[in-house]
Amino acid sequence: DLNTQTLIPASNGRKVPALTIFTYALQYFKEHALRELSDQSGTRFVNEDVRWVITVPAIWKQAAKQFMREAAYQAGIASREFPDQLLIALEPEAASIYIRKLRMHQFVPDETPTYSRNSVRRDHGTLSSSLSNQSSPTIFDSDKLSADQSDYSTNKQAFEVVLDRGTRYIVVDCGGGTVDMTVHELDNKLGTLKELYKATGGPFGSVGVDQEFEKLMSTIFTKELMEDFKMKRPAGYVDLMIAFEARKRTASPFKHNSLNISLPFSFIDYYKKKKGSTVESAIRRHNDVDIKWSSQGMMRLTPEAMKRLFHPTVEKIKGTIGDVLNSPDVKGIQYLFLVGGFAESPILQHEVRRAFSSILKVIIPQDVSLSILKGL
Repeated sequence: DLNTQTLIPASNGRKVPALTIFTYALQYFKEHALRELSDQSGTRFVNEDVRWVITVPAIWKQAAKQFMREAAYQAGIASREFPDQLLIALEPEAASIYIRKLRMHQFVPDETPTYSRNSVRRDHGTLSSSLSNQSSPTIFDSDKLSADQSDYSTNKQAFEVVLDRGTRYIVVDCGGGTVDMTVHELDNKLGTLKELYKATGGPFGSVGVDQEFEKLMSTIFTKELMEDFKMKRPAGYVDLMIAFEARKRTASPFKHNSLNISLPFSFIDYYKKKKGSTVESAIRRHNDVDIKWSSQGMMRLTPEAMKRLFHPTVEKIKGTIGDVLNSPDVKGIQYLFLVGGFAESPILQHEVRRAFSSILKVIIPQDVSLSILKGL
């Protein structure tokens, strides 16, 4: 629902027009890009020398896309007099253009031996496996290699994408705030795409994992204190979330070591002043075997505790993918392209593969977070 009237609240509760924030951000990127181009080439570049491209989620409505164009105009990127200088591109389409050009060594190796391909399970139902009987281009050439079970790629296989006319695939773009999905069919050898299913998705990107962590912190240290800390110590709150983000990125279903989250001193001090006790005592009172206070002064989460933080968001993503694949309009999908910043998560990769690799080929590029950029 992003539009020119949208307000964005800061950590301290102050609200600012979203258009102002986006304009400042785009202005910074524009100036930085022009400066880099000029420095690298030895030639002075100005705004008019560049054709700019801004990517947006496919699920955005026309009002949101127009919002981005207006923010770009106010940032000095293109203008109403020269609108063709700015292109608004859909992120899943850009990613699919890039993936279609890749070769086998540029994909994340499959991990199929870690689960069964005979069934697809979802908590809210069973996904139809009718697609598994359909013929499709060969994508995997098995070359089994032994590997330690704790390694992410327990069984490396070489593969490449074979895309012929009529090939159907779903692009799942998992970002920070949103996840959106599009279904395409390759229409001809020139690479023309036909949309088979209206773009869908929702607000269940990686921020959902952050929100689960915030809920956990509220449970341990009380909701009142966390809201108060966020309002009165916004910089400290940002430090707290950055500390969690660092550990969130390293979480993997194949790692067995606990993850240490360094709570900022501002939070430790704030809690002690407000509650008259230590964060260590609060964690002990919480009495969760998967959450401890380490001797190094850090909050320690077991892999199981971290997986619980991922669970609600990952289930929403899998559920939406399943709903799309069960639609009668999209029969015969052969590939699932998993892209976006959140798609870097080994936990998300593992769960998507475990859920859907029995009915189609799950493709994840090595530089998954840059797929959209490289497809432009």
